[in-house]
Amino acid sequence: MTEGKQLPCRHLFHEACLSIWLGEHTTCPVCNMKLEFDKETNMTSKNALPTLKEHMQELERVNKLEAVEEEKKEEAKAADSIKSSVQFGFFREAESRDSAKQEKERLQVEVNNRNEIIEETKRNKKD
Repeated sequence: MTEGKQLPCRHLFHEACLSIWLGEHTTCPVCNMKLEFDKETNMTSKNALPTLKEHMQELERVNKLEAVEEEKKEEAKAADSIKSSVQFGFFREAESRDSAKQEKERLQVEVNNRNEIIEETKRNKKD
């Protein structure tokens, strides 16, 4: 159904079917809500009731807005993830520099120890 009418109770009907029903009744065919109906204009007292097409357009608009909001959330999430990755990368880089510095210091101590052993061995040979 592409064309229809929504009653104040929010039930949707094909306009031709609703027109026939309201020609004989003053209630909603589904929930029996009393409708104030003007038989001259063939409209309920709430003339601003949307047609089904208008209702579907509004739903589409709301869905697009929700999709845009969801996209914004995903972009923010991705940005946070990138930010975290960058921060973690800097942390890992600093950690790597610290490890390299510690390794260099360890190797220097080892070299110094070996040099001391060599020097001691040379002294012992001279004696």
